[in-house]
Amino acid sequence: MDMPDEHTYSEEEPETREELPWVWDNSLRPSAECPPPEDPDAVRTKILIDSAFNIHRGTHNYRPAIYVDHGNTIAQKVVVDNRAGNHLPSGLAAYYCMAQTEMIVSCSSENPGESSILGDTVWFFLLATRDIFRHDFGLHDMTEPILGKTTPDEEDKEVWKTQINFSVVTEMRWAVRPIAPLISDIALAIRKDGVTPDTYYQRLVLRRSLRD
Repeated sequence: MDMPDEHTYSEEEPETREELPWVWDNSLRPSAECPPPEDPDAVRTKILIDSAFNIHRGTHNYRPAIYVDHGNTIAQKVVVDNRAGNHLPSGLAAYYCMAQTEMIVSCSSENPGESSILGDTVWFFLLATRDIFRHDFGLHDMTEPILGKTTPDEEDKEVWKTQINFSVVTEMRWAVRPIAPLISDIALAIRKDGVTPDTYYQRLVLRRSLRD
C-alpha cells in the first residue's frame, strides 16, 4: 500500500485544498468578516460548536451543530490501594491512579445526510489529531474514536444525530497528611520561644482583635 508523502498534511499549498461546507461562527449572526467560499456557487453553512450541558442558551435549537459532553469517569487502580508511597516522619501518604472519562460528541442536523457527513468528518479529525490532543491537554492517553450510526434524536424526531465516542485517560495524584503530627510540630516550635501553646494562641487572638 502506498503511503502518503510528507506534503499530504502540510500547509504550504492551501490553494489546493478543498474547503469544508461548514464554517464555525460563534455568534451565529450574519457577519461581514466571514470569508466567502472560493467557489461562488458553493454555500458554506454556519455551524454551532458548544457544550452539551450549556442549556441556558437559546442557540441550542440551531442546526447543524456539534455538542460535546462527557460520560462516566472511572478511577483505574494502578497499585494496591492506589498508594504510591509514605513519608514516615510526617505520616504523609501519597496516592496515584488513572482516571478514564468517556467523551461524547454529537453531530446534529435536520438532514440525515448532513449529520452523517459531519459525523464522519469529526470522527476522522479526532482520529488524526490524537497525539495533538494528548500533548496540548496533558492527557496520558486518548482512545481511538468510535463513529456511531445516524439516528433520529430521541427528543426531536425531526433532528438527526450522529454520535462519536472516545475516552481520555488522565493521571490523578493526591496526598493525605495526618493533622495530629502537624499540630505537635507547631506546639514544639512555639515552646522553643519560651511560651506555652495556650499563651501563644491567646496573644495571637488579642493581636488580631486589636488590628480589627
